Amino acid sequence: MEGVEEQAVSFRSHCGKFTLRGTLTRPTGTHLGLSAGAIGGPGSVCLLLHGGMAHKDSAYQKHLARSLTADLGYSTFRFDFVGCGETGDGTSMYSTDGNRGGHGNGVPASSTGSGGGSAAVPAVRGQIRAARVAGGVEDGKTRETAREQSRNMMGGFWDDLEDTRAAIRHLKEALSLRVDCVCGHSRGGQLALMLAARHRKELGLGGVIVVNMRWDLEHWRRDHDRVVAETGRPWVLRWKSRGVPMQHTVTEADLKVYTSVPMGSIASLRGVPVLACYGCIPSSRVGMIDGVVPVKDIEGPVNALKGACTLRFIMGAGHNVRESGAPERLTAVIERWLGETQHKSVSPRL
Repeated sequence: MEGVEEQAVSFRSHCGKFTLRGTLTRPTGTHLGLSAGAIGGPGSVCLLLHGGMAHKDSAYQKHLARSLTADLGYSTFRFDFVGCGETGDGTSMYSTDGNRGGHGNGVPASSTGSGGGSAAVPAVRGQIRAARVAGGVEDGKTRETAREQSRNMMGGFWDDLEDTRAAIRHLKEALSLRVDCVCGHSRGGQLALMLAARHRKELGLGGVIVVNMRWDLEHWRRDHDRVVAETGRPWVLRWKSRGVPMQHTVTEADLKVYTSVPMGSIASLRGVPVLACYGCIPSSRVGMIDGVVPVKDIEGPVNALKGACTLRFIMGAGHNVRESGAPERLTAVIERWLGETQHKSVSPRL
């Protein structure tokens, strides 16, 4: 069992316009230096990518990061994508009557405590829309403001992929750390696989882990069309990030980008070990494995990667792995797989 040190690490986005905030965990007293080999060597890092409508400390991610360091002596790095968690995107707040409110750093005037984004960075790319999200007060007289993401989980997919590469470059150049394994939750799993499929020669990854990842991205278009047909209004996704109300109005441009992500291209990774973990709730909706991901989506990575994909089910775990004991069970599966993969020489088939 190793001691754990945590260090705040910031880096610039690939476009140079945002400051992304992250957390590095590493064994106490370790000396940094580039890894010369496979997973788990000195100076090696497991990169953790959060899912859509989430942040770097969502669900089990903080527990997994600290456990990999304490149990395996593995350094980890997790960060907030643009518009998520502690990474700001410069969008302002709008109250429900359309009047401007809040601050330019992405934190609403009405928010308290740890709140949302804290970085004062310039606004680019996105449109700021009036946010009409009810909440907070039961009598309905007061409504919370909500923040519309300028870069969102759909239309911003490829930007987030490039920012992931920027994170890897920063760790190497500034801290002499080498990312040799990437673990992504849900949408983060899609990013992890696309990163490996497109940049495996550049990165030399020794392994990829995906947790509760959706494979069929066309489902977003189907859901969008169904909501629009039923309500006659745009589809607005609403959630909270660190207690801050957030929303995104799904556009045709978003759907075009996200549904065109070539998941099938991961077939080129058959020389790289991949672990696919899925929560399993017996009482979940019919056809759903973890309450969100359809059972048929599990076949995607397994069939594309053939024998290179190890499939594991986490009983009693929902999509966000928040159930009692679920983070520990998931962590144990990941640690066991990493231990089996550790120090193996992997030569990806190019």
